[in-house]
Amino acid sequence: MKILEDLSDSKWEAFKWEINWKWQHFIIYPLRSAENGIKNLWKYRKVIWEDRWWDYSFLMTMIKFKLKDTAKGWDGAHYINSDQDQTEILRLVEILNEIEDLEDDGTFTDKDSIKLKEKYQEFGEALFSIREFDRGGHKVKTNLVQLLWD
Repeated sequence: MKILEDLSDSKWEAFKWEINWKWQHFIIYPLRSAENGIKNLWKYRKVIWEDRWWDYSFLMTMIKFKLKDTAKGWDGAHYINSDQDQTEILRLVEILNEIEDLEDDGTFTDKDSIKLKEKYQEFGEALFSIREFDRGGHKVKTNLVQLLWD
């Protein structure tokens, strides 16, 4: 206890902060990260189970699943333009649904092929093209992927 008596309040506070930081950083965060990883494995289990290396449509399935999950997360969000972001994401899901409908149709015509290419183009442009977004009163020129990432 002599050591504790010799420490000034500021040194004691710094010591407590250091212990707390290390506890959070080396114990709590890894446990929460592992818990989140297990939850994600469970959440994605059906999508992952269907994956085959040769199945290009798996990528679309995974993107659609992630977009739906992200849109669901926006339900309770309260930040600038969260409604606009959710609308953009849900539009991407709609386009993917339209693509699925076109590809799953038993009668695939040349007209369907053209429409399918247009839908893929629309999806790519909605997600990756540089556009202007309103962010709390100022305009930002970027693509939707980067906007959601940042």
